[in-house]
Amino acid sequence: LDASEGSTTTAEARAYTYDADGRLVNALTSTTVNGAVTRVPYGYSYAAQSSTCGARAASYPKAGADALRPELMTRQLDLDAEAPERALGGATAIVIGCGLGSGADATRALEQALSHPAALVLDADGLNGVAASPGLHARLTARAAAGRVSVLTPHPLEAARLLGTEAREVQRDRLAAAHALAVGTGACVVLKGAGSVIALPDGRWWINRSGGPILSVAGTGDVLAGAIGGLLAAGLAAADAARLGAWLHGAAGDRLASHPDWGASIGLPASRLPAAIRACLNRLGADRS
Repeated sequence: LDASEGSTTTAEARAYTYDADGRLVNALTSTTVNGAVTRVPYGYSYAAQSSTCGARAASYPKAGADALRPELMTRQLDLDAEAPERALGGATAIVIGCGLGSGADATRALEQALSHPAALVLDADGLNGVAASPGLHARLTARAAAGRVSVLTPHPLEAARLLGTEAREVQRDRLAAAHALAVGTGACVVLKGAGSVIALPDGRWWINRSGGPILSVAGTGDVLAGAIGGLLAAGLAAADAARLGAWLHGAAGDRLASHPDWGASIGLPASRLPAAIRACLNRLGADRS
């Protein structure tokens, strides 16, 4: 990572410590978008396993089950509960937006997530929902005022919607766009793309240099959101979770790109990323010990 205050090296990445008791919740409301409920938690929890944090995927309107991933726990969300902690459970971190969908259930899930005290990652439909609703946007900015952690992971078009501009304007000055979004929401922002920008409201920023074209396929952003959410659940601060999550995501892509089966970056399924993230994280741990 190249940064306004220096660089984050592999050695620094090894120095992070993790809380094995953290719990990650993925809030999913769509009945038609099923892949995200597997990709998001396993973007980190499957990759890191129990050495870092526990994980739960929460789906709505009914709990699902993945026979190939029995360690992924699911339960039905109670979106009508008065308290967010009851609606989403006792989460340490929440990821919302991937496979969220739109409509009344999605809006209610966002309201509950934005009011929950847990650290929050907003991605995909979660970002679009906030961009379309002044009320939800106000809830997001209120989180910063209350000292609650939020991380946004937009691609350029999602960032443009939140900023009220066009994607080409975001791409014209990615650093300025990421900083404007961080200041406007009080959140840590990870502006995805070639050289993902991590920006904080206080003006600090970093550019992630890992990764490449192999990650330019559908679903890889879901995995990134899950990776950052899992790191938040493991006790990392927002900036550290965003920086390490982006680096691990890219390093996993680089690891796959070096394999002869994927060297041409053709047809990589996003579901291959979690295991590569796990391998990268385990290698960091082995090198540290």
